[in-house]
Amino acid sequence: MAGLLVIAAVSSGRALTAASFAASAVNGPNTIATLVVQPPPTTSASVGPGGGVHVAWDASPTAAAESVTYRVLRSPGGAGAYAQVSASPIEWLTYDDVPAGDGTYDYAVLAAVSSFTSAAGPVATVVVDVTAPTAVTLSAATGKTAVGSIDLTWTASSDAGSGIAGYVIHYAQAATCPAASASAYPSVVRVGPVTATEVDGLVRHQKYCLYAEAEDVAGHTSAPSNVASATAK
Repeated sequence: MAGLLVIAAVSSGRALTAASFAASAVNGPNTIATLVVQPPPTTSASVGPGGGVHVAWDASPTAAAESVTYRVLRSPGGAGAYAQVSASPIEWLTYDDVPAGDGTYDYAVLAAVSSFTSAAGPVATVVVDVTAPTAVTLSAATGKTAVGSIDLTWTASSDAGSGIAGYVIHYAQAATCPAASASAYPSVVRVGPVTATEVDGLVRHQKYCLYAEAEDVAGHTSAPSNVASATAK
């Protein structure tokens, strides 16, 4: 990515090097110089277990001739609304950030030499997801089509981070429904990100108890839904 051309007035007493300055011209006691600061050529970002983001980048090529510092920028994913998250310019090549919550974030790094600043370097995108999806509300009714079936519907779960991957339906044949737990409901049906399904292969005219959980793409599971019951067709 090309560097940002910045114009600044500096004291004529400063030593200018051909490696640092693209051009110069004398204007009275001041020297008007243009310094092209190159951005970092690469940027990477990864999410830790607690939702912190580790940002790393390669040194600006300008660092071969000048003392370069860096500024780390963050934007909500795809929004292009970047704000500096590093409290002050930093000299090293990594930064650890803690976003306010789950979501998709873009990171970019720019380089600076004094008041001369580069364009932002390449963008690295991460998805932060440390929160489980919301629980759903389940409804059950005797199946309308297949023999030995129960029809289920539920409210959609939401997840601000990685998104909903699907739902897990737990069920058991019981005269009285126990509290929701994997041990009390050993049979399981997994479905994608839908809000209705049919559980079949059940014993006709028998009562079944069921509950549902949502799963997000990151692997988190919601709290159990309410327990619903219905008689298989």
